[in-house]
This record gives sequence, C-alpha cells and structure tokens, in this order.
Amino acid sequence: MRLLYSASVDSGVANYVAQVFRKGRAVATLNQDYRDSTGGTYTFTWRAPKRYKGKLSFCVSGVDAAGNGSPASCAALKLKKAKKRKR
Repeated sequence: MRLLYSASVDSGVANYVAQVFRKGRAVATLNQDYRDSTGGTYTFTWRAPKRYKGKLSFCVSGVDAAGNGSPASCAALKLKKAKKRKR
C-alpha cells in the first residue's frame, strides 16, 4: 500500500512522522528527516498484514528546525479483503 502526503517547509529542514493506526495503536511508523527541502509530495509504503481488516488511520505530523510542530493531520483508511487472483 502506498500512502502519499504533501508538506511544505519554510526553513529548509524538517522532520516528518507518518503513522498508521489501528484501534488507537500505531502499527507502522516512518520517521524521516528532510534537509534542504522546500516540501513536496512524499510516499509512505506499508505492507498491511492480511489479518488487518476494517478501519485504520494514516496520520502525519512535522517539526521544523526551530522546533515548531504541526498538529497531526489524519485520513481514514479502510482495508478490504483482497480478491483472489485467477490463474
């Protein structure tokens, strides 16, 4: 599963934390530093275990070099049972 998020940076340095939550618990986390960045669209790739079905949340928050943080921005995810491939 590829999850995309966009961010902007004024200072050129930022740390983003992207997380997937299931039943209120983080089940996947990506903590990434971006240097000399003005922002853009970033990709969070996560392989969901087959046992994970139903509602999840994808949240991203950031902190710049001066320590200014942003509140988490979240989106709802819904995992469905994968269809079996024909051979």
